[in-house]
Order: sequence, then structure tokens, then C-alpha cells
Amino acid sequence: MKRLRVLASVCILLTCRLVAAQNITVAQDGTGQFKSVQEAIMSVPAGSAAKPVVIHIRPGIYKELIYIQHEKRFFRLVGEDANKTVLTFDLNANIIGKDNKPITTFRTPSTVIDADDFMAENITFENSAGPVGQALAIRVDGDRAVFRNCRFLGWQDTLFLNRGRQYFEDCYIQGHVDFIFGAATAFFERCHIHCLRNGYIAAASTYDYYPYGFVFSNCKITGEPDVKTYLGRPWRDFANTIYLDTEMSDVVRPEGWQNWNLPAREKTARYAEFNSKGPGANPKARVAWSKQLNRAQAKKITVREVLGGSDKWDPRSVHIIAEPKSQTGDQDVLITNSWQDAAAKLAAGGKVLLSPRNSDLNWISPPLDTVPVYWNRQMGPAWGRMLGLWINRPLGEFKSHTLDGFPTDQYFDWQWGQLMPGTRAVNLDRLPEALDPVVWAIDDWNRNYKLGIIFECAVGNGRLLVSTIDVTRTSDSNPVLSQLRNALFYYVRSDCFQPNIPITPAQFRSLFFDTRIMSKLHATASVGGEPAGQVIDGDPNTYLLVGDQKAPAREQVEVVITFPTAVEMSGLVVMPRQNHREHEGDIRDYSVMVSDDGTLWSDIARGEFPSSFEPHRVQFQRPIKTRYLKLVSLTGFGTDKTTSLSEIAIVYAGPKLNDKGQPIEYQRNRTATSEIDEGPDKPKAPPKPKP
Repeated sequence: MKRLRVLASVCILLTCRLVAAQNITVAQDGTGQFKSVQEAIMSVPAGSAAKPVVIHIRPGIYKELIYIQHEKRFFRLVGEDANKTVLTFDLNANIIGKDNKPITTFRTPSTVIDADDFMAENITFENSAGPVGQALAIRVDGDRAVFRNCRFLGWQDTLFLNRGRQYFEDCYIQGHVDFIFGAATAFFERCHIHCLRNGYIAAASTYDYYPYGFVFSNCKITGEPDVKTYLGRPWRDFANTIYLDTEMSDVVRPEGWQNWNLPAREKTARYAEFNSKGPGANPKARVAWSKQLNRAQAKKITVREVLGGSDKWDPRSVHIIAEPKSQTGDQDVLITNSWQDAAAKLAAGGKVLLSPRNSDLNWISPPLDTVPVYWNRQMGPAWGRMLGLWINRPLGEFKSHTLDGFPTDQYFDWQWGQLMPGTRAVNLDRLPEALDPVVWAIDDWNRNYKLGIIFECAVGNGRLLVSTIDVTRTSDSNPVLSQLRNALFYYVRSDCFQPNIPITPAQFRSLFFDTRIMSKLHATASVGGEPAGQVIDGDPNTYLLVGDQKAPAREQVEVVITFPTAVEMSGLVVMPRQNHREHEGDIRDYSVMVSDDGTLWSDIARGEFPSSFEPHRVQFQRPIKTRYLKLVSLTGFGTDKTTSLSEIAIVYAGPKLNDKGQPIEYQRNRTATSEIDEGPDKPKAPPKPKP
């Protein structure tokens, strides 16, 4: 017993080791490890002073939201040419958010740097929204950030320096209103500031106990023709801005500074210049509440004085590490949504991160949904089947590290709600009992399936990690999905990926059924001559309901399926309605009929279905080939006078189809109880304007 406790303690203290180069290359043409900058950022948890993470970005326009979170210290973004390497997005403060309110200024940055010890070189940071109000190109919250030879493009509020210390060297910054603003301490060395319209350059909000705010040294200020600008205005009372040896074109107004229309701030704002040059330099015309420094005063305002702090930081000692001449990548890991490709890799002893297409899983692996707030839909007569998630991270087991790179609690946090649409859980009841997932989907108590969203197993000599959340979508702009994808990829590459529950390829293959087969065969369905496409759409959340509970008797219902040409099949799979706890409309006695012309029909199968949520399989005595197929609902259960079913699909026995199919976008089942908060549906696309 004591030995077990010791082993557990060792495992608890275990950290996953990943031996990987700290140099990463991003290229849109696929020649790097990543095509997306954010994907590259999320692939490594953090760097260190000794081994910073250097992301080399090949030329291209990367339209994506960039976020370097607080934990990702010592990251460097390095481009080859600032004019050709552009990180851009187009949010602005007037865009209406999900709460039907404007998103406001601070949710608009194209790039957010929240980590300390960041550096960028030869990169353009842009907000391409245009002159539409506040639209940030970048927000910096990290301390000790360095930008060299970078461009910052925007209009209003281009560069937001919220906190910490930043150093800008040989950079270009453009805008028109408050386009360099915030409470940070920043030093701008030999930077070019360009004004696009009348406005204000700096809007510092320096704290009263900070000796410095924004310092511009040996910079150049230019502007578009006929544009006039102020050097700055105080966003907060104690704004601090200094210009040293700066060349100013006639774009700078003679008075230099503006008080934000708050005269009281003239007594608290700290504005100064030394040795300004050019047509815009006019010391005698400057507002009386600004200062002109003498040489002795200006000489003290150095990079080390302004930015040194208690840690004696000197940004001029921070340099980029050169890009390695070769990139080997990680050839041992396959990320795929094809079981066929995964099986081949596993047979060779490789490691696989598999996200099966939702349309490839059989119907006992149900679609998932967001969860109602404070209540669940099991109390209503119709409902969605998921009660929530359980994130299982058992101490002392390797798999407890699966989500080290994905912040989450043990339950359904908000971020999981971003990942549920279109996701199915794998029903693990057919696999070994000891196989427990890392992320469970909690099924409702009417079925109580054992459902896994993320789980691992050993297949032969290979190692398999399964995520039914599709992490193969590298182009997806969802940052939550990117975070999950890279957390799983990091885990699979680490020493901690040691799945110990063996399953056979045949066991895993049993989880699959082509639920889009009817779509691939271009089948149509009808009931009583009316279209009934919901029974062949592959979505178990949609269903057919025919009949009237108040009718004197239950009528037989015939579902007719037509194919463009005769199709080979060996049986049928019939999926009952999934969202009614009383099993309304379940079919009991049935017959299956076929026809060559849709007129003369012959029986090929008869039988009785149980009343359950399980799909029912009808196996024909021999394979047949037919163009017309009919399922006849002969009787139901008890006094129920309706017929209902969710899906009908054939067990295809013909030649292999070339169409690989597309993921299914599942419909939501909404409860009939209006008091339950269902949460929002997926937003509908706005109507197209009429010509």
C-alpha cells in the first residue's frame, strides 16, 4: 500500500516533457509548420529567457485575431519585411455584439499582447476597419515589450499601451485621433509618426506616481496635405508626454497641446519638449502650461532612465535569434479526421490525433448541445439530450495532463459552449469498460449512454487520442478551438501520452456508420406525396411526426424513398425519434417493401421494433438492388395514434462512393416548456439587400 502511494506521488508531480525546437515558422503556402500565426502561438505554452519562442512569419496578409496570453512569456514574432508581413483584422467599436450592444473600444484590437517579455520585428500590426471610430491595431498589457522596425496602421486609437513598459525602435505609426494612447511607460526611438486627418497624436493616461509616460526621441512627425494635429491631449489628469529632438512638419499646430476641453487638467498634465525641429516646432506659440526643457534636463531622459525600473531593464540588449536553416517538424504525429488514414498510421506504431467527421459516427453517438442555464430540459416533454460535461483529470495518471494547455474547470465552462455546435460524443458502451474519457458528455437519464468527447487508447503498437470536437480545422477563426487543438497536439507529442487501454481496430471501426449515405445517393423521401426530407438528412435531431392523438384510430403511414438509379443494399437502419421521453410515435409492427417502378410493390422484410431510443437494424435475407423503397408503419404502442421517426438509411452494398461527405450542421431540439432558458440559437445570416 505504501508503494502505491509513493508511485501516485511521483505521478502527481510529473510534468510532461516536450523536446521541440523553439523556432517555429508560419507560412500561408504551407511551407512552415503552421499557416496561422495564432495556431503557432498556441502550439507552445511559454518560452524562457534562455530559450525564447521565436515565430518566424513569412510574407503574407494574415487576417486573424492575435492573442498572446499572459502565461506565454518570451515570445518573439519575426517577419522578413514589415511591408509584406501584415497581421490584420477589422473590428471597430460600433460593431454590434452578441448582446445587441456596440462592442466598444477595448474589444477591437487586432492583436493583444498580454504576456511579459514580448518582442516583434519586421511586422505590420493593422486594424483595417478604416475611419469608422475607435479601432485598435494592437493592445499591449505586458511588461518589457520591444518592437523594432514595425508598422502600426489604423485611424483612431491605433496603438493602445495599457500598462507595463514598451520600447519602439525605427517604427512607423499612423492614425488621426489619439492613435498612441494608454497608461504605460513607453520610449519611441527614431519612429515615424504620420497623421491621416486632423486630430491628436498622443492621449496618455499616465498614473500620477509614474515619472514618465510617453517619450519620443529623435522621431519624425508628418501628415497628409492640409492636416493639422496636436502633439497630445490628456486622457487622464496626470498624462505625461515628452518629445526630444523630434522633427515636426507643419502638420503640428503651433499651440502644440490640447486640454481635452477640461481646463483643470492644465494644472496636472505633464507635457514637455526639447529641441523640436522643423516647421511644426514653435516653442513660443506653445500653450503656457507645457514646458520647454533645457539640455541638462533632456540629457537625463534616457532609455535606461525611463524604462529601467527596479529590474534595470535595458531593451537595447534584447535581440532576435536567427531563423534556423531547416525545420524538421514532427513527422510522428498525424492529425486527421479519416479513420482509414489513422488506422494505417497506428498500424505502423505512430501517434494519431483523430477528429472523426460527425457524419461518420453511427447514430448511437449523439449530437451535443449547449446547456440551459440553471435548469435542464429533461422536465419538458421534448428536450436536447445532453446535461453537461465532466472533465476527468485524475491525479496520478498521465492523461491528467491532456488539457494542460486548455484552461477549464471540471464542468461545462463557457469555453466549451463555443465548441459544441456540430459536435457529437462517441458512445463508448461497445468499447472496454476500463476506457474512461478525459472529457465526458453527461447523457440524460432516459438513455444513460457512456459518452466520450476526448479519450485515448492504445491500438496495436500505435497510440490514439480522439477528439470529437473537430481540431483539424486549422483555418477556423475560433480562438477557443485553436487553444484546444494546440493543447491536444502538445500533449500527443509529449512523454505523458501513454494510453494504456488497448482496443482492436475492429472495435474502433464499429463506431462508424455513414449517416450521409442517403444524401450521397441523392435519395428523396415522401409521405402521402408530401416531401419528408427530415428522415434522410442524417440529423437525428430532426424527425417526422404524422397523425393526431385525438383521431379515432391510428393510420398506417408509408414512407417512400426514391433513388435516381437502382441502388444495392443489404438492409436498413431506422432511428426512432430522440427527443420525447414518452416515445411518442414509436413504430411497433412494420414492413419493408421494394419496387422497380414505384407502382408494383413486394415485401422483403416484416418485423417488430421495440420502443427505445436505439437505432433499429433491419437485415435483408439477401442483398437487393432497387430504385424504390418503402417503410410501412403498421402499428404503434398503446393508445398512441401517431407515427414518428428520426432517420432512415440503407446499409449500402454497392461500389465505393467517391464523395467523402461533409460535416452535418445539426438542428437544435427546443423544449416545449417556455420557462426554460434555452440560450441563443446560432445567429441567422442577415437578409441580403434588395437591388
